[in-house]
Amino acid sequence: MEVPLDAVDLQHVSLLYTQGEMAAVAPIYDYDFKILTETMSEASWRQLLFWLGPPGLVIGALALLTLREPRSARGASAPKKPFRSALSLPFMSRVRPEPTPVAAKEGKAASPLAKKAQRMKERKTLVVGVRTLLASRSFQAVTFACALNDVGSWALVSWHATFYTRVFGIGPDIYAPMLAAIIPIGGIIGGVGSGLMGDWLSRTGNRHWLTSGASIAASPLIALSLLAPEYQQSFAALLIGFALSETWRAPAAVLIKDVSPPELGATGSALHLSIRNLVGGCGPLSVAFLESKFNLDLQHAMLLVPTAYALSGVAFYGAEAVMKNEKRLNASTMQ
Repeated sequence: MEVPLDAVDLQHVSLLYTQGEMAAVAPIYDYDFKILTETMSEASWRQLLFWLGPPGLVIGALALLTLREPRSARGASAPKKPFRSALSLPFMSRVRPEPTPVAAKEGKAASPLAKKAQRMKERKTLVVGVRTLLASRSFQAVTFACALNDVGSWALVSWHATFYTRVFGIGPDIYAPMLAAIIPIGGIIGGVGSGLMGDWLSRTGNRHWLTSGASIAASPLIALSLLAPEYQQSFAALLIGFALSETWRAPAAVLIKDVSPPELGATGSALHLSIRNLVGGCGPLSVAFLESKFNLDLQHAMLLVPTAYALSGVAFYGAEAVMKNEKRLNASTMQ
């Protein structure tokens, strides 16, 4: 485009060349690459969170096809090959499978009244199993200790972003990538490390260092993270403290299997997790309650987190003592 040379405004156009009193110019376009990079960055975060799901679905499908309750009497008496049964379905082979004697017997007795009686029997068995677990002092002690730790963990994770915004005045561009790195790395260090050391410490009778000792040691570090004067110090203390606060999970999974009767292994795990989730949800609500009802700022209200970790460590130590005492009583009654 050609315009008079004296009418050229270099703030809006770029000069290509001049010819006499005329100038060839081109408009300056604002491509705003910053918006493009920010959009790509946000999209990558969304894609990252989205692709965390499919691996879980694959693992769940593999577990459904390959795993069975190892201590189930029925599973032990009639082992199955999951992949063969999954891959030789009637609609694939177009041949109706021959019913086994047990299946034929069940098919003959499958009247509506028999089905109703069977459902009532199973329901009664489930209720009795839950009552048996809830009456176990070892089950109570282990679940109570785990639930106390979950109170702290749920409160920490729920309020952390708000904490760094209010206390240190930093935005998500600073705390989001740091938390996205610290929480998984700390969890991996604590979870995998405790899994590797758990069996060895259990054999030597020192499992309490992972359950009780690590939870108590995590308490002052999390408190330091909350009360640190600078956010850099807070993140450093958080990494170590969170790693220590996660070491109880692998040993606790073994503990809950040990304190559950062999025929109630899956029921014990499900009941244990249900109680933990119900109690753990009180953590974020308790922080909000302390902040509103006692006029505390968020920094001091979140001191509930290290307090819960310390109490959990004490409870784990007590749970180990309860388990040893119950085993001793069971051994004496069997003699």
